[in-house]
Order: sequence, then C-alpha cells, then structure tokens
Amino acid sequence: MDEKTAIIKQIFSNYNNSLQIQSISRPLNGFSNSVYFITFLNNSNMELVLKFTEPGDINEVLFYQALNHYPIDEFPIPQILKYDSIIHNYYISSKLPGFPLSQVLDSMTHGQRLEIYQALGIFVGQLHSKHIYEKCGYLQAQQYSSWKHMFSDIIQRQITSFKETIFEELSNRIHKYLIDNLHLIDYDILPRLLHMDLHCGNILVSNTKITGIVDAQDAIIGHNEYELMRIEKAHFEENNNNDYREKFMSSYTYYVKLDDGYEERRRMYSLSRELVGMECLLDYGDKYAQDGSVEQEKKNIEDKIKHIINVD
Repeated sequence: MDEKTAIIKQIFSNYNNSLQIQSISRPLNGFSNSVYFITFLNNSNMELVLKFTEPGDINEVLFYQALNHYPIDEFPIPQILKYDSIIHNYYISSKLPGFPLSQVLDSMTHGQRLEIYQALGIFVGQLHSKHIYEKCGYLQAQQYSSWKHMFSDIIQRQITSFKETIFEELSNRIHKYLIDNLHLIDYDILPRLLHMDLHCGNILVSNTKITGIVDAQDAIIGHNEYELMRIEKAHFEENNNNDYREKFMSSYTYYVKLDDGYEERRRMYSLSRELVGMECLLDYGDKYAQDGSVEQEKKNIEDKIKHIINVD
C-alpha cells in the first residue's frame, strides 16, 4: 500500500468507518488535479469523490456552497460532504453522473451540439444573473475597489511568473497592451460569481444532456465578460461553425444582457487567457502541447497573440 492510498483509507475511516473501500481510481483527464473516485464494497450504489487541495485553499468548496445555497435546478453541482483545510487539505463530495463533454463531443451530431450549447448558455446565464455581489474579489474574502483594479492585479501576478523564461519578451508585450487598454474596463461593472474554467473536461453530460459542472477551483467574483471570453476560447475559437456560439450567446443573453463594447473588450480578455496557456506550457511541457511539440505550441501561441494585438 503506497502512502497516498493509506492516507485515503484513513480519511474515509475517519469520515465513516462503516464504509469499506472497494476501489480507488483517478480520472483520465487533467494535468494536476489530485482527484480520486472511491467505490465501496458494502454500498455498491455509492461513489464519492476525494480531492486534495492546496493548503488553506477552500475556494472550490465555497463555490459549491454558494450554488447549493441558491441552487440552479437544471445543473447539479457536487454536494460537499466534508472538507479539511488544516491537516490533509481535502474535501469529500458526491460524484455527479455523466462523462466529460471532451470525451463525447466528437461523436455528437450538429443538432446534439446545438442542444448542449443552448443548455450551457442557460446555465451560465442563470449563474451570472442569480449570484451577484457588491464588490469584486476572490471567494476567500479578498476584495477590490473595482474590477479594473482586480484585473490589473491578476495580470501583474501572471506577468511576474514569466521572468527569465522563453515567454519573457512576449509576456512583456502582452502586459503593455493590456495596461494601455485598461480604460476599456474603467467603469462600474456588476460583480458576478464566475466559475472560470468551463472547458469541455469540466462539463459532464449524459445522453446529450448536461448533468453538472466540476472543478471550480479558479472561481472568482468579477466581470461576466471575463468568463464569457474563456468559454468562447475553449469551445468556439477553433470551430468553423458559428452556430454553436450563436446558440450559446442567445441563451446566455436571455438572462444577462451584454454591455456595449463587448467585442472590443473580448480581445483584451482573450490576451489575458493566452497568458494561462503560456504558463501551462511552461509547467507541463509536451503533455500540454497539442501536437506534443513545445516549440510548435510556443509558435502557435505567439502567432495567435500577434494576430490579436495587430487586428485593426
């Protein structure tokens, strides 16, 4: 028995010593999440999730608790059964049914994909319209006087991580562009709860229906357009069929209307998202590169950024 397995068994013994663990497995997707699926000999119908977190980080727990307090009926999220942010830094939750959209999207018809993106637009629209706040900030109490201030801080933290790396020059160029265009968000936005990582791997589906969302560790309270940009890049940027984006946006805007100038701000937010891709390439190398080549992925990112900055 390795050390991690021993820790997991001890955690569940403390949680409920009547449960007899049958299997411990890991999800197939993801680079860094310490997620484990647990089944039990004496309760074959129950499967739970154990996720280890960074010390003191209960961001994801707070997100799920917020949604469970004011639920969105159509889209279940995990029920937090126990969390410990002191000793082993973990939480235990229910396991939602379904498979990641990333595993089944290619097998879906055009009509089924439209149905998925219509449903996703409804969920995100309901999330943003129901969960509003007085100030922007992080879920663990840190607040900012304005979204412009918070976004500037996010960017500054990202840029610092590229010092003395292969992306130092490019990150400095991005930083200058973003700072020069901060006036685009220099107005009072309505702070909303944002999941911030709604890519295909974090959306669960069954029989072409969305059954839930997971992995909310990056959740913040901020500008809804910041989340919309990330959804667009994850789902629609490399798809030649604009029907999916239109279906998503029409469903979303039924609940939340876009402010004038969204398209211009989307370019700025899009650049900030590229910083995340650059950081992932540095952290995970060949595993993150789409074709397995760090150099080719670096060139792809550079070309994309130059296009964003130079578009008239």
